[in-house]
Amino acid sequence: MKKALFFCFVVCFLFFWGITNWSFAQEPQPPTDRKEGFRNEMKSDREAIRTEKEEIKGEASQARREEKDLRMKINEAIKSGDKETADSLKEELKAMHQKHLEEMKENKRGLLEKRKELKEDIREKREAIHERREDKHERMEDKHERIEDMKERREDIHERREDRQERKEDMRERRE
Repeated sequence: MKKALFFCFVVCFLFFWGITNWSFAQEPQPPTDRKEGFRNEMKSDREAIRTEKEEIKGEASQARREEKDLRMKINEAIKSGDKETADSLKEELKAMHQKHLEEMKENKRGLLEKRKELKEDIREKREAIHERREDKHERMEDKHERIEDMKERREDIHERREDRQERKEDMRERRE
């Protein structure tokens, strides 16, 4: 009997020891915070937009400098009396200016698209949060309704029992 009891004790000990080691061996997954993930994503998107905006500003200032240098060359050519060079430089300036305007418009379109995407992502996220809150609110309302229904059922059962007891008592009184 002592051997059997000792054997059971050892088996139980090894079983619980194995379970605890197995559960501790598994590393718990860090909870993913959707809110922080979304915020970080939006922060990086905003930063990318700012960076692109700064690049566009840098390109625009460089284009202005190029055009200014070309105007200076045109003025020098006019002062020196070289009309052909001045005319060719003017044509070059017009072409360069058109090219710079097209690049600027395209850059602004791209920037506006990114801003629209960012705003759309934010709007979608807000809608999703709002829907989850509404769902949670509805679930809570359903839970409260079920609790009220259960209370009403209990009261009905209690009233039926009381009615039965009253009928039994009435029957006993009639018999007496």
